[in-house]
Amino acid sequence: MQEVRNRFAASIICTAGRSAGPAWNSVLQPGAEHYRRYWTTGVTFDNSAQISAASFVNPAFSHDSSGQDFNVHYGTDPILAFHLGTVATLPQFTKRGPSVKDLIRIAKEQFKDWCLAFRKRIDDGPPNIVIRLWVGDALAFSRALLVFASTNSTTGVCQPAWEATPIILDGQDYAGATRDKAPLKFDMIDTSNLMDHLGLINILVATVPLLQDHPTATLYTNCLLNFHESSGNFASHACTEIATLSLLLGIIPASYVSGFTTQSNMHDVCTSMSGTIKSCQETIPWKKSPAESMPGSLTMAANALGSILFNIYLEMFKDDRISHLFNIQAQLGADSINQYDRSSFAAFLALVKQKVHSDWTQVMEYILSLIERDRTLLMGLNNFQDLYCQLQIHGITSAISAPESRINTSRVFDGWDGVPPVVCVVLRVPRKCLKGLEVLSADEIGTPVFQCEIESLPHNNVFSVCHLFFGTTTPSSSDPHLLIANEDTTRWRGKSPLIVSFYVPSWALAMLPQLMVRLSIHPKSIQSLAIYSVLGPRLCIFSADLLDKTHVQVVRERPGNPLESLKLQGPADPHLQAQSVIMVTGQDATKINGLTGRLNISDPSLQATFRACSSSDITVKQACPFSMLIAFGKAHQETLSFPYPINGSNSKTRLARKSSYIEVSILNRYSGN
Repeated sequence: MQEVRNRFAASIICTAGRSAGPAWNSVLQPGAEHYRRYWTTGVTFDNSAQISAASFVNPAFSHDSSGQDFNVHYGTDPILAFHLGTVATLPQFTKRGPSVKDLIRIAKEQFKDWCLAFRKRIDDGPPNIVIRLWVGDALAFSRALLVFASTNSTTGVCQPAWEATPIILDGQDYAGATRDKAPLKFDMIDTSNLMDHLGLINILVATVPLLQDHPTATLYTNCLLNFHESSGNFASHACTEIATLSLLLGIIPASYVSGFTTQSNMHDVCTSMSGTIKSCQETIPWKKSPAESMPGSLTMAANALGSILFNIYLEMFKDDRISHLFNIQAQLGADSINQYDRSSFAAFLALVKQKVHSDWTQVMEYILSLIERDRTLLMGLNNFQDLYCQLQIHGITSAISAPESRINTSRVFDGWDGVPPVVCVVLRVPRKCLKGLEVLSADEIGTPVFQCEIESLPHNNVFSVCHLFFGTTTPSSSDPHLLIANEDTTRWRGKSPLIVSFYVPSWALAMLPQLMVRLSIHPKSIQSLAIYSVLGPRLCIFSADLLDKTHVQVVRERPGNPLESLKLQGPADPHLQAQSVIMVTGQDATKINGLTGRLNISDPSLQATFRACSSSDITVKQACPFSMLIAFGKAHQETLSFPYPINGSNSKTRLARKSSYIEVSILNRYSGN
């Protein structure tokens, strides 16, 4: 607490103004003063006797999962959750600004009203309010809900670090026969500002499948934009145009396409201009695309789709450039956050594959050929085997199997009865190798991102999707090539070794000689030069020979998580339907420039009517933001639906009388925004 307070001692924290709406300017000064008092005393009292008498530990100061420490966010302030704009209703507001006492009184009155209203609702109505809590990784929990919905069994999804047991939804609410089952899809999902830390694409991939399929279902994202970004650079977080991302994932940012919002951030913008605050909040409500209920499929040419996805890949991993990785000074800022790994891209492709119909074999062949030839991401080829592996795990492509002759002669797979395309490498890191990191302060160590490497000079392959826990492993009695995890729940306070596991293509272990396995830290996640002084320039924590049976084991599945890869695969390809909308790209094939909807006329009598109509008897006009109304003959009408808001005034119509279809092409009016 003292360290955090000292770090921001000279700062003026004015975030309380964001809770005041139009009265933001009046709340800035007393809000900043309250923040200073709260971090000095730990309470909201201003009476010295009350402050001295306060002895109960604040329940917000909960320990981390290790039970060893806690790290209070520097912005913690109990009044931020209340509607401070009501200061404008105070009788003295026109004569003087609000005081700290006024803000505290408003917060307490509102909290009392909320509690009374909640109690009245419980007393007066049926007991149908259920509050379920989850403490852990947001992306892992979202994935667990999705897997559970399709398997109704153990999820196969682990926490990213420190826990060996997969997430198990085993409460009575998740039992098959219970009357009030816990929901697995939701009317509203609020992600707070997680996209600042986890990345917008990760958030959308995790949450879009969890939204209910109706127009009122809403996903909220919130991010902090630097002042220079607030003028329209939100798209940089999408790694492509917002319209392109929306069409690929089937979700639309409502305020982005409508041009209006019910939440204003002009107070942030004005404060940023004065220099008091250098960032502003951007809250975006997202709605499910009508593509979910369209009578046809959303299609795209394979190479055009592959080109767009490849450009998204480049944006997701732009920090892999050699200039970033070896510029140590550039890595020491607070914004050095690794938001994406190759599993992120594979999960993104899996969701796009569900939404967009194409020749996906050709799509993936084209993407992988572009990645293999790419030299703009100089670390791209080092992560290529990791990408192949994640594509297999997520059911996007079939992994490459090693030649049987190499498998039979490889010492790695001695005694194996059949080798799967993907295997798991388990590295046992002695506890003494972590001592250098344990003595560093929280500021020095920051939030390091672990990665594993397999090296056979001159080849070096990086695997960023690794799982860690403290404890030991024992062979399964049913299969010696499976391991049982024995977790040490004391974690950092204990003495157990660190168990690290990651998936690799089996052929990579069989084809390359004299392989070394290494646990290291991703250089982009380094916050202090102190880590280099402990680990050296390669940031290596521990390494061992692949054939070192004491420290390395190669098994079929991750310890303690059987059938994980099978459970994580996405659903089968969507069923192709008659009506379709084709996404069209420009010459550079980096974004979607337009949509072409095709209405197939299959009824023989309507075909005859259509062929007999003159062009002047066929009308095409916009019916609503998502559809065009096509009329021909005396009274026949058809609705052609689109997955994204359109401007029908610039549409072009093609009549194919012989083939009996009508095409309507519309430019993307949001292209370039």
